[in-house]
Amino acid sequence: MNLLGAALIGGLLGSSSVQAETTLFSEDFSTNPATNGKWTVVQSDVPNTLHDATSQSFYMTRVGGYTGGGIYMMANTPLKTRKWEASFRYRIGGRYQGGADGLAFMFYKKGGYRPAGGGFLGFNPAYANQPGYGVIIDNYFNASWDPSASFIGLIKDNAHTFSGKLAYVNDSRTEDAVWHTMKVRFVDGEVSVHLDGGLLFTHKLTAPDYSYEGVGFSAGIGADQNYHQIDDFVLTDLELPAPPAWSATGRMNLEHGLHTATRLSGGKVLVVGGFNSAAEVYDPATGSWSFTGPASMSRLLPTATALKDGRVLLTGGENDARSLESAELYNPATGSWSPTASLSIGRKDHSATLLSDGRVLVTGGYSEHSGTLSSAEVYDPATGTWKPVGFMNQARSQHKAVSLSGGKVLVMGGLDASGLPLASAEVYDPATGAWTRTGSLGTGRRYHSATALKNGQVLVAGGYDANAATLASAELYNPATGVWSTTAQLGKGRRYHTATLLNDGKVLLAGGYSDWYGILASAELYDPATGTFAGTASLGLVRYDHTSTLLEDGRVLTVGGFSTGDQASAELFGPGSK
Repeated sequence: MNLLGAALIGGLLGSSSVQAETTLFSEDFSTNPATNGKWTVVQSDVPNTLHDATSQSFYMTRVGGYTGGGIYMMANTPLKTRKWEASFRYRIGGRYQGGADGLAFMFYKKGGYRPAGGGFLGFNPAYANQPGYGVIIDNYFNASWDPSASFIGLIKDNAHTFSGKLAYVNDSRTEDAVWHTMKVRFVDGEVSVHLDGGLLFTHKLTAPDYSYEGVGFSAGIGADQNYHQIDDFVLTDLELPAPPAWSATGRMNLEHGLHTATRLSGGKVLVVGGFNSAAEVYDPATGSWSFTGPASMSRLLPTATALKDGRVLLTGGENDARSLESAELYNPATGSWSPTASLSIGRKDHSATLLSDGRVLVTGGYSEHSGTLSSAEVYDPATGTWKPVGFMNQARSQHKAVSLSGGKVLVMGGLDASGLPLASAEVYDPATGAWTRTGSLGTGRRYHSATALKNGQVLVAGGYDANAATLASAELYNPATGVWSTTAQLGKGRRYHTATLLNDGKVLLAGGYSDWYGILASAELYDPATGTFAGTASLGLVRYDHTSTLLEDGRVLTVGGFSTGDQASAELFGPGSK
């Protein structure tokens, strides 16, 4: 019998950088691969191939005589990842009883497949031991056609064992003329082959190269009635990043607790407040801390807000058991502080929110002279002055406030004047200066976290309830309806924790305090897509009343707080943290 081969070898239209689960190359055969510009033709036997525009698939078939047909191609870009997957659909015709018939998926080095005038790689001894590997989907019968050692697996439908060079699986799906789906996975030198979702076999390469320069198909056709058809080829990079982890970074010069941490416009982080007036700046590029100009006084529980002009507004807090009405501005360009206009009343345990127009809304809090506050005021950086903006419907402290996507501000929870946690919530409209009640939380809470999600909703998690119990519950606010709904429970109830919106849209909850476990090191991630919490790497040190700040590179800087360990320590969360 005269056997010629056919091959279709995929080009990688790759980029210089590869990300996790990235599609490197795909071909749906909606256009002819011989002419669509996605492939580099090395050798062709075009009369014996057929692109079917109707079914949008590709036939490796014979057209007259006992010949193969196909298009030989090589890759445009090397495949250098250590983890990849190739998936495709195939359909193979009936067995040819007198000779070789089959389809192979291959990955190979440049120059590894150079058939002259055809040749099914490895079937014909003349082409044996080429530098590359393949998986054969075979329906041939003639024992004289022995696959070369470079093939790592054989899926066949008869008892012939060939030379025993490779694993083989008896499977009737090699000739039933029905579409099947195959996935070939290459992970750190181990190849696994899956057919229609089931694992067929695995094979560990003795000396994997990790820089194969092509993937594709080779076919041998041995009879008029036979054909081999392929479709929906996708090559995916599976090189996954290291799981997120915490790692120590530079230690602060002083301990900080009940402080603030603010990301500056240049990417550095300013830490100020707490039991002293010192201020420090963290440089992510070096992982080190340096003192900057001190604030005018120590402030427990102040708020710090990054303004649009790059300065930082520090307001209120407590000093010597007195609520502070003073405010001051930090200038990163000079590393110095300057006073600005004072609040109308001293506040601690209040909130401060940057409005879309650049002003800052301060709400509620506690004053030893007036108790729990319902008043609100707005700071204008352009004039350096404060303006009252009415009263909330409910006096509250230890509450949370977040900006909504439309520019309004949602305020929820906290402590009322009688010392009970609040479930009520209200919305401030900067355009009108009005406060409006909205739906209440399912559970009153304080010392909780509140995070505006990328989908516009607000996640509230944990806190402290009316029975002085730490909460594991979480709720979602929908601004479109003004309604709260329950979402999944946290893995551990926690209060005094941090919640940080990550670049991928998930929320990192870290540390805090639990009635059952005390100070926590554990952390978990909330996924808005699934509405679930999942545990992630734990902090290196237990801590609560700390701060967590998202850095420009996507990592999270967590510093200070109260702990049984070093309260001047700092940690980074993220892939490759160091």
